[in-house]
Parts: sequence; C-alpha cells; structure tokens
Amino acid sequence: MSYTQPPGRPSPGQTCRLILVFTVLLQVALQSFSGAVTYLYFTHQLKQVSLRQSQQLSASLSLFYLLACSFWKAFLWTTANAHNTKDFLKLCRTSTPKVALLAS
Repeated sequence: MSYTQPPGRPSPGQTCRLILVFTVLLQVALQSFSGAVTYLYFTHQLKQVSLRQSQQLSASLSLFYLLACSFWKAFLWTTANAHNTKDFLKLCRTSTPKVALLAS
C-alpha cells in the first residue's frame, strides 16, 4: 500500500527544502544584523578613544609649552640677573601654580 497525500499539501521533500531555505535566509539576516551592530559599536568606541587621546595630547602639549616657557623665562632671567637669587625663587613660585593647575 502506498501513501497518498491529500491534494494541495506540499510533499515532504518540498517541506524540507522550504525549511532549509528559510533557515539559510534567517542565518544571513541575523549575521548581517550582528555585523551592522558590531560595526556601529566599534565605530563609536574608536571615536571615543580618538577624542580622549586628542584631549590628552592637547593637555600634554599645553603642559609642555608652559614648562618650556617657564624654563626659558627662568633661564633668560637668571642670565640677565645672576646676582639676585631671591627674585629668581619668587619667579619660580609664581610659575608653578599654572603648571599644576593644567596637569590636574
């Protein structure tokens, strides 16, 4: 006796193919979605790291500039006024808070 299928219903082979095609399409859609989410996440993270590094570089360059200016100011002052040490110490004390403020 053979099995007869009612009319209008797909055969088991067709059902298996439909399930396979649906599974592959669902996998491709999920991979595309997860790829897009991963791209957005890492793009956002890279922008934050770039911004943080540029701010740190700016602060470092500003600190370096202040230190260099303080050094040259002190150097030029001492070469011109080598006889007056008390004024030199006062000059160093007035230059220090600017550098400390920027570093914090």
